[in-house]
Amino acid sequence: MVVNPTVRACYAACFRQSTKLLIMLFAFLNSCCVSGSVSQSPVLDPAKSPAVVASPARSVDSDPYVPDQFGEPIGDFIKTYSKDETLSFMEYEVVKSRRQAKIGAPKGVSEIEYAVLRRNGRVVAKFDSPIEQLSEIRFGLFSFLGTDAKQLVIEQTSNKFWRYWIVSLKPEFRVIYDSNKYGVVYEMRVGDLDRDGQLEIIQNLGSFWYFNSDNIFSPRPQIIFKYNSVTGSYIPANPEFKGVALRDIEQRIGKTREVIETKEDPAYDLHVRSAVLDVVVRYLYAGSGEEAWAFYDQNYNLDNKDSLRAQLKDKLKQDVLYREISNQSQAKG
Repeated sequence: MVVNPTVRACYAACFRQSTKLLIMLFAFLNSCCVSGSVSQSPVLDPAKSPAVVASPARSVDSDPYVPDQFGEPIGDFIKTYSKDETLSFMEYEVVKSRRQAKIGAPKGVSEIEYAVLRRNGRVVAKFDSPIEQLSEIRFGLFSFLGTDAKQLVIEQTSNKFWRYWIVSLKPEFRVIYDSNKYGVVYEMRVGDLDRDGQLEIIQNLGSFWYFNSDNIFSPRPQIIFKYNSVTGSYIPANPEFKGVALRDIEQRIGKTREVIETKEDPAYDLHVRSAVLDVVVRYLYAGSGEEAWAFYDQNYNLDNKDSLRAQLKDKLKQDVLYREISNQSQAKG
């Protein structure tokens, strides 16, 4: 059926307006129950399954400030996963296996898929997670390191949760990336950001899910991982790719200041806290601590300024990913 362009435009306009009103209503209702406590990330607490995942980019003029719906994502998805339940490579074979879900698994999840890697018939490793959300598995061969050799990538996922392993099989078996080490979230992307022939890995920060906020307004910036030949693994590298990690920071700052000036917003505290924290967290994980705290001091205007700063610093001390970035910065400084 051919739809008249004018009618289609009207439909689109109505949809955008309806979406905006729903987000504002959702934000207002949540503002009534948001507290100053620090909650666990749903990566560690499956009971808090996120209701919203990263959405396509929206206009920066949209209101309110929703961190995930701002800007363009870095990198591309991997599209070379095998459709088979068994994949052979050299003397290795990876097989999709299944087990019964444990008590407490999400409703409708009765069977968990996981991967078993064998070499010449002998089990080398099993790839599975204790989180019963992760009920589906897929794997494939992909060249991450810019050589003729390919690496094995394994994805375990379900219900908006993801875990990834990247395994080097040559010259020997070695896990070079495990997303669970850093608690990152969302589907993995890749891209050769520095054009050195090796792919960087991109996932989203999961440490601040529900931090003084709710799901939709939590900061989840993308984290860039670069292969380190010394450690033989992927390590967080936002400071090295600061220009990419902070590519839209000025737009985010501009939008944050608009939010701060919108005094009539019924969910004012929630939106100010969300916007300021998103900018601060992006600066911090890019290794720009001075800019982060200067921005916080100049722009956070709510009554809990000192207590929130203390909570934020405590959260950073607990985060493996941030500690690793800080250690790298100190070593270079």
